[in-house]
Amino acid sequence: MAGNAMQAKNHSSKSSSGLKWKPLAVSIGFKSGAFATLNRVWSSRLTILTYHRVADPFDPSFRGLATNISATPAAFEAQLDLLRQWFNVVSLDTLLDWLRGDGDLPPRAALITFDDGYRDNLTAALPALKARGLPAVIFVTTGQIGGTRPFWWDHAAYCIAKTECTEAELPLIGRQGFGGWDARVALTQAWCSAASRIPAERVGPVIEQLAERLDVQVDAGTFAGVYLDWDEVRRMATNGFDLGAHTVNHPALAQVSDARAREEATASKTRLEAETGRPIRAFAYPHGSSDHFGEQHERILAEEGYLTAFSTLSGPQSSSSARQAPMRIRRIHISLRDDLPRFAGKLVGGARIEAMRGGE
Repeated sequence: MAGNAMQAKNHSSKSSSGLKWKPLAVSIGFKSGAFATLNRVWSSRLTILTYHRVADPFDPSFRGLATNISATPAAFEAQLDLLRQWFNVVSLDTLLDWLRGDGDLPPRAALITFDDGYRDNLTAALPALKARGLPAVIFVTTGQIGGTRPFWWDHAAYCIAKTECTEAELPLIGRQGFGGWDARVALTQAWCSAASRIPAERVGPVIEQLAERLDVQVDAGTFAGVYLDWDEVRRMATNGFDLGAHTVNHPALAQVSDARAREEATASKTRLEAETGRPIRAFAYPHGSSDHFGEQHERILAEEGYLTAFSTLSGPQSSSSARQAPMRIRRIHISLRDDLPRFAGKLVGGARIEAMRGGE
């Protein structure tokens, strides 16, 4: 897949734009050991990784937004091996205990997180993690579990990929032509970027308009098996995954009323606790940039019993700053563009440096 197609799902977030260093510089930094040295020097930082899907975009059975893939299974295994060499990977419970002042974090502490609730987190990610004895956490969008209704970005990607139209007037972005695979992936990214900026209640109707204008239907079986069901969530919870909430319907909290934001946070927590019997004390903001949540949402989450919340603001960060602001902890977004040198560059702060240059 062409490089211009490999962008993050957090469509409008500067902080997830990734590492823009020149490829040669990244390769030299990795192969020379410079990144490894930087990693050893900054030992008091907290490094949290964000994954969405572990899958092969060229698999004929793949359905959904290709740019939502964080890594192929082989790349994911290589990343885990590097994490084991460079970091002390901790569980969510260990992090929560430390945030409350109970116990210490090891030097170079890292946490592996997944957002949304895709089934490949169970079938592809879990075996690789388990084989290496590494914990992780999945932030679950509870309204998606056990259903076949796709996330809106997966729905849009499917419609644009499958349409036989050569040209159409699309909601939000106007008249567009349809080329080959790379062109359609880029068009999907542009459409999703526009959709992420409209009020959450408008997204559903706009998706229906998109499907109608592209003459594509998504039946009940199209996305069967793409998302976890509740038995599978419970299975993950007994095999090394901690659980956190990611709302019921995945709206950006800043795009809904405070009452709706509270309901999304509370209902997802309540459902997860009822289904798994486990306390839910951590939250991940949908989309998660500084445009998508604010101080009022941090207060709402604290009032509803959450101890910490994770953003998509670029990491890593110092351990002390995480403890000072536990309701907006930074994470490093991992994308399919990240070969091992780019991955290593992100781990030592490359993506955050680029985000700061961009005005984060």
